[in-house]
Amino acid sequence: MDRPTLAGGATRGARATGSPHGHGIHGEHVAFQRSCSEYAEAAQWSEPARGARLYRDAERAFECAESLAPDDGRIVFAHGHAAYMNRDVSVERALHLFDEALARAPDHAWARLYRAHCLHDLERWTEAADAYAAVPKGAFEGPRSWRMHLLVEQQALCLLRGGRREEALALFSKILGRYEAQPHLARWGDLRYADQAVDDLPELKEPLARAREALARTELGR
Repeated sequence: MDRPTLAGGATRGARATGSPHGHGIHGEHVAFQRSCSEYAEAAQWSEPARGARLYRDAERAFECAESLAPDDGRIVFAHGHAAYMNRDVSVERALHLFDEALARAPDHAWARLYRAHCLHDLERWTEAADAYAAVPKGAFEGPRSWRMHLLVEQQALCLLRGGRREEALALFSKILGRYEAQPHLARWGDLRYADQAVDDLPELKEPLARAREALARTELGR
């Protein structure tokens, strides 16, 4: 579906005197952030040449939004998320933006999570494990609680790759036991990080098999 041009959306945001989320300058930068994020998302799903153009437009609009609200870490996080999701943007660039977001909003849980993802992707194992540990424990509740359980798997794999075997084994054992008791928690991750670790941690074979059986029973509606 075609969307209005980013320039038009940004202009409407800059002219806004209010919005459902606020008034004055706050309304302006919220409108910018929405336009930027929408266009960055559209860029992901477009054919490459058009996607590149859309992302360049989104980049300019993010920079404009950041100039309107230089202390707002939410906008910088949205910029970083757009960069992270774009295959043509380096992970290092996204990491820099998440660091910038956290400099403005140290308690921004999403920025902490995606910073950890960047370090994980870059195979900076010790830093990634520590970054996953720094995500606030109560950050994702309710329908999003699966993220905190998947995060434990991700942290454990980074610990293993970083040579901290016993810590990794303890975390994997803990989360697999939880999955066996509450298999619905494993649906989103499908146990893939435990799968990656099992050759190096043969102690996980039995608990992983039990967790997988429990998940299969849940998916069959038993």
